[in-house]
Amino acid sequence: MQYQNVLESSPLYDSIVICGSDGMYGSEDQIPGWFQTFAAFGNRQEHGLFKTRTESMAGLPYCNQQVSDRTDFAFHAYSLGISFWAPPSQDLLVESGSPDVLYPSQINTFWMGDLPNSTAVEFRVGSDVILTEKCLGIPPGYGPSGGGYALGVDQTYWAGPCGFQYTSQGVPIVTNRFDFTTDGKASPVAIPKNATIEAKLMLSEWARNALATLVGPGVMYAQNSNTDSIYFPSRYGITASLYGIREVQQRGQLNAR
Repeated sequence: MQYQNVLESSPLYDSIVICGSDGMYGSEDQIPGWFQTFAAFGNRQEHGLFKTRTESMAGLPYCNQQVSDRTDFAFHAYSLGISFWAPPSQDLLVESGSPDVLYPSQINTFWMGDLPNSTAVEFRVGSDVILTEKCLGIPPGYGPSGGGYALGVDQTYWAGPCGFQYTSQGVPIVTNRFDFTTDGKASPVAIPKNATIEAKLMLSEWARNALATLVGPGVMYAQNSNTDSIYFPSRYGITASLYGIREVQQRGQLNAR
């Protein structure tokens, strides 16, 4: 009996995370390509996605690759998306010399709105460059979007309105991604089994200088009772997602007979 591979939907994704040392849990501070400060992230001009991490290293919410830099199945890539994500509320930073005093910043808006405009991506399969584009032109096609303002509940540390904003690259619908098939008229990118892949982020000089001046990440405010409040470490990230189908062996093919 002749067995054939079958096709099944199987997106690939990988993430870079920036979070303070008190917000790194377990062995997260040892994950390659993750950073504890914006300055450390901006100190490198290039960052690799689909290159150094696996699901066992970073955890399924951030990466689902079983092998760090290659495909473990033959893969047909239909679209690529890059998501810059951050806390939806104002990030709170510690005032210099006053650890008990916090002040709000708009770093989240910079991260989700300005940084994608000053960062490029180069997607490679083996030695072939498949795509070179500004990240603003490679929307993820998913994620929350919206904003609003309200008066802050804790007037001890700041006065005036507090902002809520979540910026996404383009309208968050799945068809709003970089489509390799040009509206279905071309073939998807065929990636052989065990072929190396990488989405290389390249920061502009402006972006690197801006990141070098930033303090943080900071903390998010949450009130958990009428008399108490907590400050939870803020987490920023960049996730690359490759949507497509993979070729797998039919179920039962490995039956020993």
